[in-house]
Amino acid sequence: MKDYKLIRVLRSFSEKDLEKLKFFLCSPYFDTKDEIEGFLLLIIENLDESSKTFEEIWNQRIDKNFSEERLRKKLHGCLLTVEKFLAAENFFNSPLKTSKSILHAVVDKNIDDLISKSLKNLENELDAFEQLTFEYYSNRFELYNVYYNLSGFDRKIAIKKNRDTSEFLQKADRILNEIFLSEKLRLAHLLNNDNSVSNKTDKLTFMDEVVDFAKRTTRKGSKPFFYVQLYELNKSTNALEDIEILHNYISKKRRLFGKVEFRSILFTLLNEAIRTLNQGNKAINKTIFALYRTGLKNDSFLFNQELLPDTFRNIVISACRIKHFDWALEFIEQNRNKLNSKYRDTAVAFNKARVYRNMGHYDKVIEQLMYVEYADLAYNLNSKLMLLISYFELGEIEALDSLIKSFNVFLRRKKAISESRKSSFKNFNSTLQDIVRAKERRDKVKLKSIRQRLESKMIAPNKSWLLEKVEELEKKLGVVREVDSQEPMVTN
Repeated sequence: MKDYKLIRVLRSFSEKDLEKLKFFLCSPYFDTKDEIEGFLLLIIENLDESSKTFEEIWNQRIDKNFSEERLRKKLHGCLLTVEKFLAAENFFNSPLKTSKSILHAVVDKNIDDLISKSLKNLENELDAFEQLTFEYYSNRFELYNVYYNLSGFDRKIAIKKNRDTSEFLQKADRILNEIFLSEKLRLAHLLNNDNSVSNKTDKLTFMDEVVDFAKRTTRKGSKPFFYVQLYELNKSTNALEDIEILHNYISKKRRLFGKVEFRSILFTLLNEAIRTLNQGNKAINKTIFALYRTGLKNDSFLFNQELLPDTFRNIVISACRIKHFDWALEFIEQNRNKLNSKYRDTAVAFNKARVYRNMGHYDKVIEQLMYVEYADLAYNLNSKLMLLISYFELGEIEALDSLIKSFNVFLRRKKAISESRKSSFKNFNSTLQDIVRAKERRDKVKLKSIRQRLESKMIAPNKSWLLEKVEELEKKLGVVREVDSQEPMVTN
């Protein structure tokens, strides 16, 4: 069968969903034309028959002569039926949606005997609602509106005696404020995220007034109060403390946020934490690790039930930075099957090598890198770096020299690598060669020039490791560094 949209949609369904769709097609209640229903059932039955043509399926069910034009019209009708099925599934799988619809239906049709029960059912569904999202607040607002409308006429159904009807308006007002402030500030925080990526300064309307109103009126610990803090996080003078406060809030009040909303907040906190780390605040590494663990606990990093390789790598890096090596290795093994099978083995081997490199188990680094496929440029470059470090630490100088030479040839020939990136890797290679020579010759003058180069604005990956090796060699050779005793000048 040709790869039409309908076929792609049906193949994305689970076996259980396909069985439900068949049941839906056979239901006499729904308005599905017999010809469409039968044709779609045949397509479902033949989904795995890739060699069977649509014309063959057509001739089993439809009397009219086959043509591509007629087929396209029939497939369009089938797709509309599938969309109706999806809508029905979504509706009946949501007790809240069904309860709300029943209430509106009995009120609109003046079925007084069912109104009391319908009101109670919707109240119960809202009380049991797991996430206090926009959907929750908007439905709560609707409920208070229905209460007020019922209490304003002769049909005072299910309204408690002596209950002031203005109470429903006041409750509706409070809910409306909660919805408006939360959603307005949520959208503003999302726009801030987009601005930071696109380098724009776009702004929502009336944001100064909204923020000012929220600061004056919202209670501490409420959702709007939280979003004010999140919205202003990029202006923080103590990002570490503020990120920890916001992280603590979403962890304790998970119920306030939908899955997508929670993920968006988590990524905002992570991005801000990484920005703070890049500014030199290494104390935030523990917070970054904690944010990643929260995301894992809530499945916030899964896309189509898979972990992306970049996220997988960043979690391992985060654990290594605070020396949680056993946790990192356990994470790799427990989550390896969440990686796409196309790059699973390479990602697992590469990240294990990274952990072993940080643990100082350099023989295991070399062993793991044997399983890395080098088709991906990032894996290729970083694997070469880890091999160079491992050869140096193990004293394999011949292997080190050979790899540096081949690495430089690779950098020279690989056009996909930018010149600035090539330069940074070449700086690493040449500096490492100089350290080896200074070590062999016990050359203190050479060592001093290497340090000066590293302390300059020279760009190179693993620069801190190179400096660490210089410091180790300085101690070994008894190099005493000169320290400027003059106090720095202070400007007025």
